[in-house]
Amino acid sequence: MQDLSGKTVIVLLSGGLDSMVCAGLAREAGARIVALTVDYNQRHRVELDSAARIATAVGAAEHIVLPLDLRRFGGSALTADIDVPKDGVGEDIPVTYVPARNLIFLSLTLGLAEARRSQDIFIGVNALDYSGYPDCRPEFIAGFQHLAQLATRDGDKGVDFTIHAPLQHMTKADIAAEAARLGMDAGMSWSCYDPTPEGLHCGLCDSCRLRRKGFADAGLGLCGQGNIPDAAGRGRAGRTSRCLLPLCGLQSVDGARAGPHQGDLQILRYRFRRHRRDAGRQICRCRGAGGADWRNMGGGAR
Repeated sequence: MQDLSGKTVIVLLSGGLDSMVCAGLAREAGARIVALTVDYNQRHRVELDSAARIATAVGAAEHIVLPLDLRRFGGSALTADIDVPKDGVGEDIPVTYVPARNLIFLSLTLGLAEARRSQDIFIGVNALDYSGYPDCRPEFIAGFQHLAQLATRDGDKGVDFTIHAPLQHMTKADIAAEAARLGMDAGMSWSCYDPTPEGLHCGLCDSCRLRRKGFADAGLGLCGQGNIPDAAGRGRAGRTSRCLLPLCGLQSVDGARAGPHQGDLQILRYRFRRHRRDAGRQICRCRGAGGADWRNMGGGAR
């Protein structure tokens, strides 16, 4: 990653693992972060809470949550009354694809970049361990960067915009390991497309499968995919964990101990490689919240 010290960058921050790592890389590069989260009335609205936590954790100078109701368009299991597939990652583009979502979001991000006099945009797209969405491919990112030069006043003046997609050619295991290297608590992020009525990860959608496989392949066990109960232990998604903080490389122990419920906190410690053989047998249970038994959730692939 190039040195961005003192530069303002726009980070498209969904609240998922990939966007979290993108924000962490921007912070590591010394950038001043302006985060943009789009509230598109998605099924998994809990990720908005995750985005807020991540923005705070990376010290974002500004965090804009922009409402844009894509349920008015529909056409996706994330924005319409269409069941989220639970059969594993397939060959075809799944119904969780939101029509032109990244094109729409990057256009908004570009507008914000021009308004904030920024030339650098970060997006957490990935073209290896992913669901096959066309707006995650390298050709799309390259094409949009060219479009940015043609469609803006700054571009007309010769300003060169850069669309940073640092995770594009990483596997999900690489991304999980990068989160650990950056010292970021994966429990801040949210990946599940179809949270249970109790606010837990479903464990079976493409996003859950890819994430779980990535952590296992990285030798981090099921770390970061555990259920996240609220401070009262009621199993509400997207809050700080009371009794099981999904840790990557133990980077969040101090933060956990500093919380108001440290007396009740039990920290399940995953160590790199040591438990890799046992990853499929590990059980992530949250005391008092009825956490999910991952042995019964399939061993498929995010």
